[in-house]
Amino acid sequence: MRNTACGVADQQVCRVLSLATARQHHEIIFMASCTSTRAHRLRPEMVHATRGLHMGWLERLTLFIKMILSAAVHQPTFLGPVIVIMLLVACGETHEAGYATVDTLESGVILVSNRAEGMWDEQSAWRLVDEVTVGAREGTGPEVFGLVTDFDVDGFDRVYVLDVFTQEIRVFGRDGAFVRTIGGRGGGPGEFRGVNGMTFDPSGRLWVMNQGNVRYSVFDTSGTLLQEPRRPALSNSAGGYVGMFSRSGDLYDVIMDRPTSVRYDTVTNQFVDSIPYPALPPGTPFGWGHRLRTPDGWWLAVASEYRLHRATLDGDTIRIVERAHDRIRLPEDDRDSAALPPGVDPRERVRVIGDVPTPRYRRVFERLFVDEEDNLWVMLARPSNVERTTLDVFDREGRYLGAVAAPHPIESLPPPVIRRDKMVFLVKDDLDVP
Repeated sequence: MRNTACGVADQQVCRVLSLATARQHHEIIFMASCTSTRAHRLRPEMVHATRGLHMGWLERLTLFIKMILSAAVHQPTFLGPVIVIMLLVACGETHEAGYATVDTLESGVILVSNRAEGMWDEQSAWRLVDEVTVGAREGTGPEVFGLVTDFDVDGFDRVYVLDVFTQEIRVFGRDGAFVRTIGGRGGGPGEFRGVNGMTFDPSGRLWVMNQGNVRYSVFDTSGTLLQEPRRPALSNSAGGYVGMFSRSGDLYDVIMDRPTSVRYDTVTNQFVDSIPYPALPPGTPFGWGHRLRTPDGWWLAVASEYRLHRATLDGDTIRIVERAHDRIRLPEDDRDSAALPPGVDPRERVRVIGDVPTPRYRRVFERLFVDEEDNLWVMLARPSNVERTTLDVFDREGRYLGAVAAPHPIESLPPPVIRRDKMVFLVKDDLDVP
């Protein structure tokens, strides 16, 4: 982040430039697709089952402290975030022959080895087309966001945006028009304190993580409060909510300082059992391991390797997906700082994170997420001089389909959301250059 000295007239602009002390200008962007009779459509019945990005506890704590300090210092009259909705276009046929080799290892694990080139050709490749942008750089209206930590899409293509500065959720229609506000700061019915995430259940009801009020707040799609069952624990999801409903309707949540995904019984309002986080490969550098929770299990990976592990809920690897790529070594002088939380002096490395390995190669990717058809999307690492974000797409069998170029630099937190033929993601203001 840049540090900028400024006078009174420039105070709001300067706040945009620092994650640790100010709100950023974001855009939430909705993007979309050309649809032919062979277009790849996303099944609406799987809407509820696509969340679950897991960060390490220290990464979460670091971001959480920054958010709290920022909220305490600045009151929300913002230059705020912006959200982009884009249409996901999929036309033509996919060519399958010769692009991936599938083998069964002695252990029974399936190995999918992909060439660098994907299965799409020019006709069948998916692409993103700008549809709606929601957000404003200044003012006081609902389109001016502070710090967006989560968003989701309901069955009517309305976008729900969680702003932790105002402790409210704002709802926008498929055309980007403001619909309503849900919640607001306070301890009364339907009000939020310390809210940090939300997810839809299989019935289309919105469950809000209202952790400061020690409860869930459940709303229907009209914004009506339905119930507020007790939630007897603090969350461990400051870096983005990782709770989710399974396809069977079970809510899996996260508890502070427990390396597990905990099942919440929505009848008794109690946590009833848990699933331990699967182990990352030995020697994974701090902050470079990725665990993506899915309805059926996990995706596990190390950011410097293009080797993705699909695991069961119990953590047993059942499939390994590889893609040919060139590994680039990190210079010796950059290795310590590459494995540290933002703002930590490399000389304090051992004290802060312990004696863990440092990365030897540059990051291949920043985030993993899945869509409603279980396609795996890999957000590739973006050099600072590149404005566009590239996303690699693998089908549910692990075959590499190809790359999708987004015409915007997508933020990795909160991760993009794909619902049916639309992708929703966050972008920063052009003044806040990483």
